[in-house]
Amino acid sequence: MHTDTSSSTFDCDACLPLLIGVTGHRDLRADDEPIIADRLRVIFTELRERYRSTPLLLLSSLADGADRLTARVAMELGVGLCVVLPMPVEYYRLDFTDAASVEEFERLSRRAIGSVLAPMSEELRLDDLADPRMRELQYIQASLYVARYSHIMLALWDGADSPSPGGTHFAVHARLNGGSDFEASASDPLDAAEVGVLYHVITPRRSSPVVPDNAGTCTIEYPRSGPSPEHYERLFTLLDEYNRDVLEWHATSDPSQCATRSILPHSEIESPPLEQFCRRFTAADRLAGLYQHRTRRAFIGLFAIVFVAATAFDVYGHLHHWTGKIGLVGYVLLFAVAWAWYRTAYRRRYQAKYLDYRAVAEGMRVQLYWHLAGIEQMVGEHYLRKQKSELDWIRYALNAATIELHSHSTTTEHLPGSMMERLEYSYRQWVESQRGYFARIRIREQQRLQRLERLINRSFVAAFVLAVVQLTVTDTYVIIIPMGLLPVVAGLLVGYIEKIGLHGHIKASTYMADLFHRAERRIADALAKGSHHTAKHLLFELGKEALGENGDWLLYHRERPLEVPKG
Repeated sequence: MHTDTSSSTFDCDACLPLLIGVTGHRDLRADDEPIIADRLRVIFTELRERYRSTPLLLLSSLADGADRLTARVAMELGVGLCVVLPMPVEYYRLDFTDAASVEEFERLSRRAIGSVLAPMSEELRLDDLADPRMRELQYIQASLYVARYSHIMLALWDGADSPSPGGTHFAVHARLNGGSDFEASASDPLDAAEVGVLYHVITPRRSSPVVPDNAGTCTIEYPRSGPSPEHYERLFTLLDEYNRDVLEWHATSDPSQCATRSILPHSEIESPPLEQFCRRFTAADRLAGLYQHRTRRAFIGLFAIVFVAATAFDVYGHLHHWTGKIGLVGYVLLFAVAWAWYRTAYRRRYQAKYLDYRAVAEGMRVQLYWHLAGIEQMVGEHYLRKQKSELDWIRYALNAATIELHSHSTTTEHLPGSMMERLEYSYRQWVESQRGYFARIRIREQQRLQRLERLINRSFVAAFVLAVVQLTVTDTYVIIIPMGLLPVVAGLLVGYIEKIGLHGHIKASTYMADLFHRAERRIADALAKGSHHTAKHLLFELGKEALGENGDWLLYHRERPLEVPKG
């Protein structure tokens, strides 16, 4: 694979690209090409200006006509290219018009970051592709792939309906409406179609009897039964915000921390796409840890400030004849500080970023070990498929992180060792490691909960003892003030436990520890018997379970937002 290092304006390859797919006519009119090229330059430039921290990556099959025109403009502007092959190259070349077309295809392919082979139709065998009619089925698969995985899709189309399967009209319809072919191509055929944004550039055809006079005009279209345009803008903005955080982290990080061997110790794997993926995984993991620390600090700070404010009010309530309004002033100021603290954390999205970035990192973890085990599935197909909200951006991020890892030139055949050795490596580095990790987390969180519950109980007991003492002695503020504050301490701690979801942490870590323990035993047994098919299937199912549990964890904590303690 040849990588054109000049094709990207980003020095940080840990950023996730905005995927721009293209479909269009092959028989463009020569007079229209400069007009359409100018429109494409405007589109790419506007997207780059709007999402300044996000690299652009074009998904194109490099067919004659619109595909190649778009690829040439993209490369001229420094936009990366990933080729979506409908079929192996030796068969794809059979449909090119002449030797010059083949030469241009190869020249553009050499400048691409890699190529993705569209899934083979179930009714086809490789030898069937010698038949032109059978190759048409693979053009359908390529159209569906681009329509499904692109974040934004460009359609260089005259707007005319066409019964031809796999053509531009077919791809546009799939993008905006889904349809039976689109839904059947998903991992779950009962899942809703992954429809999305379409940029329609009016593009006349040489063969069309009616030629539109508005060539190059662009309209932005959205799914007719999908979310609002603002929804998609929000998704792209969140992706760009993530990349901005990656760039800030990358500027102060040690590059050696991003190397493959920091994630895959004792690995002899040398693969640029895998190295890049590991950098992206490391960035997501470190950012999740950073925002977890900030979120925890914000929670603790808010509860501490509210307790001090309650103390100031209690002092004012009992000692105002000595201290005047100092306690009341302190109470007001402290609540103002708590509110400012909360607004800062909310505006900077500490909790939301922690949860989202952890979800991205965990999805990448599953993807990494699936890839090493030869499981060529994309985790975005299995994560939060039922949630149609701003969380869609997480699937966008996972697809963007994975697309290059699944390029045709970087399948697992390039990895050293036999399939059994790679399965054993995934077993040790993922299954055994995660089983131990979740077991430790469960013990740690249980001990943490026990400490907090002991403190809550002791606070109530101490308040009760002080009340009994107060019944037997002369009134003294040394007893009255702490007697009133100790229940406040207990109440704040109960609220803290609920807000950080400690019970949910324990439940989730218990489930995950048990899940990985079961998987560890069964995969070890399959490996001992030399059954790599069974081991691979178990790793695939384990990944899906892990993704499902992480999705539940994410939704559970989103229901417990950071806020100033009340009551």
